[in-house]
Order: sequence, then C-alpha cells, then structure tokens
Amino acid sequence: MKTILVPFDFSPYAVAALQTAYKISHKSGAEILCVTVVPTELDWEFLSEEAKAKHSQVLDEYNEAKEVLPSYLRNIAPAKAPIKPIVKIGVPFESILQVAKSSIPPT
Repeated sequence: MKTILVPFDFSPYAVAALQTAYKISHKSGAEILCVTVVPTELDWEFLSEEAKAKHSQVLDEYNEAKEVLPSYLRNIAPAKAPIKPIVKIGVPFESILQVAKSSIPPT
C-alpha cells in the first residue's frame, strides 16, 4: 500500500480516521491524501471565473479550508507525517472519487 485517501470534514470521525491512517502509514511508508470538499451542486470546474466570482460564499469556504487545513493537520499528526492536504469544490463523493482516480494508480 503506497497511498491512503482520507476524506476529511473536520468531524471527530474524520480525525479518528486520519489518526488511524497515520498509524498505518507510519508502519508502511504510505502517503496520506487528506481530501476536504466544499460542498456545492455547481459544476465548479466548468464555470468561468466570472461565474465563480458570483458564488462568494463557496470561494470564502474554499479559501478558509485551504488556509486552515494544513495547520489543522499539523496539530493531529507530527510535522514529518506524509500527509498531502487537498481541497476541492463540488459534490463531495464525486470529488473524492475524482481525487482517488487521478492520484492512486490501479492495483
């Protein structure tokens, strides 16, 4: 196992999952992808910059997650932990699957 994907919504369950993933990665050397998704039904990747600008709440949540997630992760796991924070905008399960498909090679 070389990569562990952990969906992360800042809940106690997500924190517990991340801590478990860290323990596994510490033993196996796997990289952890920590994926946070700002939920929206908008097809964000296909919107123009002008259209995206009209959704300031989504942009604010995205920017906050990009800013907060790395420091939050450092509080959960040691600084040397191989955790890559990823923040997406979209339908959560679709965005998480997209990250999995693009980041984790098939076995």
